[in-house]
Amino acid sequence: MQKIVLVIVLSITYLVVSCNDVDSKNIDNAKKTKVSINISNINQDSTFFEYNINNIQKDSLIFKFPKVIPGAYRINNSGKYIMHLSCFDNNSKKLDYKKLDNNSYLIYKSKSLKTIRYYVKNANKTDIYEVLTKLIVTDSFCLINPISVIGYFDEYKEVKHSLKIEKPINFFTNYKLSNNSISNPIDKFEYNSYFDLVENPLLYGKLDTNSLPIYNASISVYSDNKIITSQLIKSWIKPLMGVLTSYTSESRDKTIPYRFNFIFTDNVETSSALEQKNASTYCLKANWDTLFLKREIQHMISHEFLHIITPIGFQSNTYKKELFCGYSSEHLWLYEGVVEYLSLKTRLDAEVYTPKSFIIALSHLNSLNMALDKCNGESILKLSENILSKDDFVCFNKFYYKGALSAFLLDFSISNCSAGSDNLIKSLNRYIKQKGKIFNEKEFIDDFLHSTCLKEIDLDISDEELSKKLREVVNMLGYEMTEKKVFITSDISYDFYLKDYYVKDGRYILSFDNRNSPIKDKHINVLKINNKNPTERMILNHIIYPPNAESINIEYICNNKRKIINLEPRQNGMFTRIHNVKKIGTLTSDMQECVKCFFE
Repeated sequence: MQKIVLVIVLSITYLVVSCNDVDSKNIDNAKKTKVSINISNINQDSTFFEYNINNIQKDSLIFKFPKVIPGAYRINNSGKYIMHLSCFDNNSKKLDYKKLDNNSYLIYKSKSLKTIRYYVKNANKTDIYEVLTKLIVTDSFCLINPISVIGYFDEYKEVKHSLKIEKPINFFTNYKLSNNSISNPIDKFEYNSYFDLVENPLLYGKLDTNSLPIYNASISVYSDNKIITSQLIKSWIKPLMGVLTSYTSESRDKTIPYRFNFIFTDNVETSSALEQKNASTYCLKANWDTLFLKREIQHMISHEFLHIITPIGFQSNTYKKELFCGYSSEHLWLYEGVVEYLSLKTRLDAEVYTPKSFIIALSHLNSLNMALDKCNGESILKLSENILSKDDFVCFNKFYYKGALSAFLLDFSISNCSAGSDNLIKSLNRYIKQKGKIFNEKEFIDDFLHSTCLKEIDLDISDEELSKKLREVVNMLGYEMTEKKVFITSDISYDFYLKDYYVKDGRYILSFDNRNSPIKDKHINVLKINNKNPTERMILNHIIYPPNAESINIEYICNNKRKIINLEPRQNGMFTRIHNVKKIGTLTSDMQECVKCFFE
């Protein structure tokens, strides 16, 4: 994942493929798999699944869950959350099975197998990784990531799958909503294959929805406090969609609706996102400064959407098999670094970034990369191959920092040697159109090099050499990266752990996160703020979006008891060290040509 930073983003288009290839050319059309999930009891700590199957021709079969959740780049131990698995024949008689490892079960006498039942332990709602990659059921929303909770048989991946969801009344999802009813306690979905099923995460709840019809996209929002709306997010996303659509022109099937799913909850300690083929899901804290949140969401949706290019639409010939068996490709620099860079370039081309703010963003990445010295001695190609063996996730950020900076240098070099007629995204789309969506793991870098005007692509340079090259290129573009200095990010914001706010009968009712806030009462009726009678504007400006780090004094009543308390705000943001960027006054003719080729 990414800090925000950990953007977990690998495609699941072809993920669940066995290490042993299975010939699926002669699939029996009578075969069909039916899956049922019951999320109607929101107070239980596990969720019931039933998997029904027919026409089995083998005496034994292996029921599997994936070893690696797409985009997580870490081993998936399904044995930790798959519980009480049982198998039954046509007469409801139990069948024996043997658990082979944490992710697979050998079922004996499988010719008579009809039903597999199991429970899935609900995700830890404070763990961003579990929220996005597994199953979370709360009294307010439910997120189902099918790839982690719905098992499969190799022989049945290509057959039709149906899914039935038993849900609380008034919970709905925006996926194929026209086929289902908000008031109906059961939703039903049909899929052409297992892959089609697992490419579609399901967000349920009392959702706030909106659409971007010209781009065949929709937005769904669940929010603890209803502060951030789908209309607001639409206004932030819309300026980028034209560029994103252009960038993904060779990769996206525009006839299939794309869904942006948002969860805003203060249960999680950080923020992240998960990309899949037809949707991306974002989980963020509920209380944000809107200026900061606008920037963050524009960054996150650009990154996640651009994964449509790679690895969803463009991947190595080992990707399918390797990812299921335990990822060992050397091309995370492409899957994550190039995508991260293109998310910056999107904002430049959409005129959300000025050229200077674009250079500042690159400078900030350089500072983060130089500060991450734990993995400095390892090339990003080798680091990619060995990512699953790392004890922690710190080194993964190298692909967002060093990978993105390498992509920028590549983009600049292509623009420069083509006199502005070509660039990185044009080259990638042209390569995909000419060569197809699968590339050779070992030959791609040289092959791509020969499809451009470049003479070399060097991905093994040290961080110091990369930083030196970055300074030189930035200089050619009319800017100078000067000495390091302490810099407070413009994204700093403050909050008071507010969870909910509403007005009832002229009273201002607030609820705080009692795990962190000194106010432990569940709901309070605010009487005074800094000795003044409260107004909606005052609550908005002083509590929901406090402008600075100053404390506030609140007088309130709860359970007929009057209390006074002084609240200190929490700071969101950080101090970091980055290179200062300043514009060069007079440009040489060579510099003017570089600026024209790259920015114009």
